[in-house]
Amino acid sequence: MAVAEELRASGALVTWLGTRERIEAELVPAVGFEIDFVRVRGIDRRNPLRAARAGVEEVFVTREREATFHPAPGQSLFDFLLTGAMAGNADIAEIDVTLDGVPLNDILDFHFQSNDLMFFKGDLSLQPTLDACITGGFQPAAVDAYFILFKPLRPGHHTITRRVVTTRGVVTGPTTTEIEVLPEHPH
Repeated sequence: MAVAEELRASGALVTWLGTRERIEAELVPAVGFEIDFVRVRGIDRRNPLRAARAGVEEVFVTREREATFHPAPGQSLFDFLLTGAMAGNADIAEIDVTLDGVPLNDILDFHFQSNDLMFFKGDLSLQPTLDACITGGFQPAAVDAYFILFKPLRPGHHTITRRVVTTRGVVTGPTTTEIEVLPEHPH
């Protein structure tokens, strides 16, 4: 909701997709956002016509809203995209990261914000889990994020943990990523 409010404050039109039977039916309109309702039902894999119909309603609503995702009058595309990117990091107060149990210091110093548009070609398979705006073609983007690069790690198992605290005291994590570094193979 906080990200949606930041986007709306920057001039973006924000709408929600939800169901009449779930909590969003009350919460979303109560804070002044438009909501489009869809019926959620299981996909009947034995009946291709029913399976296709299950997705048609969502596609129709999404296509109807696509044209409304644009900068406000007078706002540059860069400012519009950067505002959206910044909304997710605006209230980060603390980031704790460990590598193999050793704390990494000053993670907030690893903040990067692009100063111009960049272009990328997104992988459509990431659309459902990363960003619904990925088109599969080249598209503009702006970045506001924290990046940590590790020097080459010794071969073997490594564990990275992350914990984020917002200025409102909301804690995310710790989350853990396990990685396995393979030994180099001679060429």
